[in-house]
Amino acid sequence: MGSTIQYRGYIGTVEFSEKKMMFHGRVAEIKEKVVYEGKCAEELVDQFHMAVDEYVYEREKAGKPVKPIYRGTFNIRISPQLHERLATYAIRHGTTMNRCIEQILERSPEANEKSEI
Repeated sequence: MGSTIQYRGYIGTVEFSEKKMMFHGRVAEIKEKVVYEGKCAEELVDQFHMAVDEYVYEREKAGKPVKPIYRGTFNIRISPQLHERLATYAIRHGTTMNRCIEQILERSPEANEKSEI
């Protein structure tokens, strides 16, 4: 599991470059490439906060949404064999593949992990 930091509802990655002897990261869940770096953890966090503040400011100024919008759809790739088994299961149980997958994901520990945001 990678390290992350959070601020104003945004998640940032935390990585370390031994070559540069610097911490660096990127604001996750947004299309724009918003990056930050620091020589120590405190500097990295400060730079992350500044990057998020700047991103929010620019989005607000442009009249654009400041948070990622989750529409409830995404594509996944699975093996044809698993696809067939899921389709067969859904038909036999009078439901859809989407509903089957949604129920599986809702029961997963990852989907129920408490967010610190």
